[in-house]
Amino acid sequence: MLKLRVPVLVLALPLLLSACNETTAATMRPTSDQNPQLQLLSRVNSLETEVAGLRNTVEVQAHELSRMYERLSSIYGDMDKRLQSLESGSSAGAYAPVPATAWDSEIPAVPQQADVPGNVISPADSTDNAAAISAAPVVAELSTSSVDEQAVASELEQAAYDRAFDLLKQSRYEEAIGAFKEFQTRYSRSTLSDSAQYWVAEARYVNRAYDAALNEYSTLIQRYPESKRLPDAMLKVGYIHFDNEQWQQARRALNAVVIRYPGTRVAVSAKMRLDQMTKTGH
Repeated sequence: MLKLRVPVLVLALPLLLSACNETTAATMRPTSDQNPQLQLLSRVNSLETEVAGLRNTVEVQAHELSRMYERLSSIYGDMDKRLQSLESGSSAGAYAPVPATAWDSEIPAVPQQADVPGNVISPADSTDNAAAISAAPVVAELSTSSVDEQAVASELEQAAYDRAFDLLKQSRYEEAIGAFKEFQTRYSRSTLSDSAQYWVAEARYVNRAYDAALNEYSTLIQRYPESKRLPDAMLKVGYIHFDNEQWQQARRALNAVVIRYPGTRVAVSAKMRLDQMTKTGH
């Protein structure tokens, strides 16, 4: 009996091995079918990473262009102030007539010719006129000194603003936020305050701190209603509501951009998001 069992086992062994192979193949087949899906998912993740990098590059370039524009505007403004001071200084040096109202508190009124018999000017009147003439160059000098002090202050403001912006350009967002906040505290009346507020909001937005960014953009809109940053701030408010899936608020904010700034870049971007919401049923 033992001799008969051995050949049977020998004959059955290939059948068992074949069955095992088929089972293994059946088990592995779903994994093979899933490989294209995994590859597609990996590709999508890679594309998302590339898009994020491109967006960051575009943001940096836009910031740099904006800084160049602001610097040129500051230079031209400073040149205009200096030219005006030179013109006022030259006019004062030539003893141009000064309106009486500017001197009422310092110089007594000079009698008209009809008030003095024989058109005679008294020595006291002559002395007063001489004092007024000698005072004109002093006033011009004080005016020039004031303009120079303003120019120095402007340079300090620009330097502080540039330092904060350089941090933003290097993607050191938290440090940039702190630098811009310090700038706003130190130069609260600066013409760059609204831009500093905008970049604080942008740094929050890039870091995906949407609630904090929304608060910063709202502060800009309320505090600087005439700011040139206002259109972009309003657009980003719509974006934040969109990203937070707050569809009603997003639609309201984006529609406000389209209505207020028709035909502009921000209006086109807002319209694209509105179309996207419509296509997805929101």
